[in-house]
Amino acid sequence: MRFFIVLFCVLSPMSLNAKSDIGIYNSYTLFKEAVKMGNYDLLTSYLTAENIKYLNTNGGVNKFNDVFPLLSSFPFIIKNEINNYQLVEGDKGCITVNGLDEFSEPTAINVEYKKESSSWKLDYIHVEYLSSKDEFSKKASCPQRYAP
Repeated sequence: MRFFIVLFCVLSPMSLNAKSDIGIYNSYTLFKEAVKMGNYDLLTSYLTAENIKYLNTNGGVNKFNDVFPLLSSFPFIIKNEINNYQLVEGDKGCITVNGLDEFSEPTAINVEYKKESSSWKLDYIHVEYLSSKDEFSKKASCPQRYAP
């Protein structure tokens, strides 16, 4: 009985930390699900403070689709995910998701994150429509690195 109590006391703080510090791919997946549900209040919890400020300046949550049209649609761009790659450098992280769109054409989504308040927040997104699967990235590409 003591072993169970000690084990519970050790594991309880771990589970709380896991919830507050989810990984980049999990943040990506949760954001996609929030978009599919149309839960715009929840969506803002996945955005950087800078993006939330921009949203609020341009009409608020009710104008989410107008302010961020790509963010509103990106969960529907890739229909069949093939693989993903992640990169974390301090408080910045990136994920590249390779897959096929609704026409079975190769597509890559590159998302850049910033860590704010111990959570990965979506900062920037870039979508690439590729000519062939051979063009799929074999590593995470951070969108800000090649943005004009």
